[in-house]
Amino acid sequence: MNGSTTRVGASRLGRGVFAKRQLDVGQVILRIKGPLITLTETLAKGPKSFYPVQVAPDLYVDVVSPACFLNHSCKPNAGFRHSIFLVAIHPIGRDEEIVFDYSTTMSGDPEVMACMCAQPTCRGCIGNFEDLPSSIGLHYLALDIVQPFISVRHRQKIDAE
Repeated sequence: MNGSTTRVGASRLGRGVFAKRQLDVGQVILRIKGPLITLTETLAKGPKSFYPVQVAPDLYVDVVSPACFLNHSCKPNAGFRHSIFLVAIHPIGRDEEIVFDYSTTMSGDPEVMACMCAQPTCRGCIGNFEDLPSSIGLHYLALDIVQPFISVRHRQKIDAE
């Protein structure tokens, strides 16, 4: 769970985070670090407003390297557990880019962005967890890679129905 697990390198989207060695399912890859900021502060970052990771309705971790170089994919091989721990959800090979679905950490965010993951299952845009197709959202919930504040809200909505 330290610098010996990952490296930052060139990716087709600029820079990305890559595995330095084989990573097993459930293995903690890294812990995000950085100052806590609000949604207003996040939006003020302009083009870099997708770097911070949402951990509460109006609270974000303004992540530092290497996490600020994590790219999105509609077919992720990693996801966040307990808000700040990135874990492998599929085996990740040495030198493979580590990617997560940004939508698992977004709720109530007014921004959406075009997706450029180029996966066959690409949804075309990245937005809030609530906007995901229900089968994908349920899959992510079962993997326990949805931010806890989103999971609680989603389960309360299901219980109310």
